[in-house]
Amino acid sequence: MAKELRENMTTSEIILWDFLRRRNRGMKFYRQAPIDRFIVDFYCPRKKLVIEVDGGIHEQADNRESDILREEFLRKKGLRILRIRNAEIFHDLSAVWRRILQACGQKTHIPPSH
Repeated sequence: MAKELRENMTTSEIILWDFLRRRNRGMKFYRQAPIDRFIVDFYCPRKKLVIEVDGGIHEQADNRESDILREEFLRKKGLRILRIRNAEIFHDLSAVWRRILQACGQKTHIPPSH
């Protein structure tokens, strides 16, 4: 299932994945990573950080309930969850990166890319 999800990532997941691979700063992320019975969008084991990319489907009542139960399960495993909306990725990727760095306890200054 994780392999299938990796092959069918959303546009926002592809953009974020490309960004994470280029600017990892010592934080290795895995995409569509299985954690117990769940598959998370991105996972950094070193920082115990899960990143979930949320589109409109996550606003539906059934999915909100499922997301809450899933987060409770992951938190009990000692993981932190950072939810990022598709619109954030499309409109301000630098701000998304700062949030990720902050969640990982790293400096949020981003040098210009060349």
